[in-house]
Amino acid sequence: MATIQGQRTTESVPSGLRPLNFSDKIFNPEFGYSDGDDSLFRLLYKLGKGLGKETKTKKFQCAEDVDRKKSTAISSISGATDTYFDVTSGDGDILQAGMMLYNEMTDERMRITDVSGDTVTVTRDWGSVLSGASSSTANNDVLRILGLASAEGTDAPDAITNQPSTGYNYLSFVRTAVEASEHDIHTTTEYGNDWDYARKKQARQHVREVNSTLWFSSRHEETTCPVFGKPVSTTGGVFQHLGDYYDLTTAYSGVLTEKAIDLIMERAFYNGSDDKVLFCGRHMGNAFTSIAKNKVMFNDQKSKSYGMKITEYTSGGKRLEIITEKEIFEGFGATNSTYGGTMSAQAAILDVKLMGLRHIPNMGTRLKRNVQLPGVSGRKDVWETTIGLEMSPTIDFTYNSDSAALQYRPPHLRLKGFVTYG
Repeated sequence: MATIQGQRTTESVPSGLRPLNFSDKIFNPEFGYSDGDDSLFRLLYKLGKGLGKETKTKKFQCAEDVDRKKSTAISSISGATDTYFDVTSGDGDILQAGMMLYNEMTDERMRITDVSGDTVTVTRDWGSVLSGASSSTANNDVLRILGLASAEGTDAPDAITNQPSTGYNYLSFVRTAVEASEHDIHTTTEYGNDWDYARKKQARQHVREVNSTLWFSSRHEETTCPVFGKPVSTTGGVFQHLGDYYDLTTAYSGVLTEKAIDLIMERAFYNGSDDKVLFCGRHMGNAFTSIAKNKVMFNDQKSKSYGMKITEYTSGGKRLEIITEKEIFEGFGATNSTYGGTMSAQAAILDVKLMGLRHIPNMGTRLKRNVQLPGVSGRKDVWETTIGLEMSPTIDFTYNSDSAALQYRPPHLRLKGFVTYG
């Protein structure tokens, strides 16, 4: 719907609605651009049926909660058969009398009789499975927390809860201008009318800029922008959220083998959904194809074509969809030893079910027409999109780091150090 504002015309595109002109100009590849230029934006737009949830402010909150820890560990025990010991610092808060513990190292079951700070007192060898407390109990033994074995006729236990941590992000205001002189508008060239060409090209450029913002931008706000002297905010992108990473150079010297992929799958799918998406460049995509081709026997002597396209990798019942995102993972930065730029050595495994977009009502994506100053011999339009990335875990997720315990691994993974494939 077009509304007149003085001599300015604005076209608003509500979330979830894509008029014909908006769909053609923004969401379809034009002038040689392929679907791989903005795959993340397209995917999130499709899943969210538009630009996502509305937010009334440019700073929006999103709660991040985690399950209670599944295990702790013995940090200090004087004698192997002692009935008391210290557990990992802070874990005494999630333990209480009556809980059962299972020592994964010795196969011993224990029942807690008292908790004081991080010191627990237990009944050793509950059930006499070992015929006595294990003599091999030692520091760093992992204790799985089984839960409360409550006695009959007792009161309800005190609740142990984790308060959700509230994270936040900002919205980015992305603008891309379309401009042509009066002379260019009324003349033609080899590729047609200059204005039509510029309008289509800048529409595509706008989507690319929005897509790159969702990947690389950082969460920040300044009340006075040093360029314009006005407030400015930017959204925290995917790479600011990815604190967990798998470095291929450590164990595989940068070579992506089938065994390496399976180990990455174990890491990436420890938490989150069973279906995730791997965004990568063509070179890494070729690695999956190469692994498959190496296992194929080709006996047809009459065929004149050969090859395959791998878009899905399954391991351990987990499914990884492979999307080539050329705009992000190819051709920029220092030259990689095999192909492309710096980002071709990286990839991102994302749980897109835990991701989404945010926008301000009536400011999702819109085209402002005729914004040129009075008297200018030409025309200027501008594409505008106000957008934010909502991603769980949030940027403030406490355990979002490579050194975190495995049970706290975030559902997204950054792959680094890729050089070639074997």
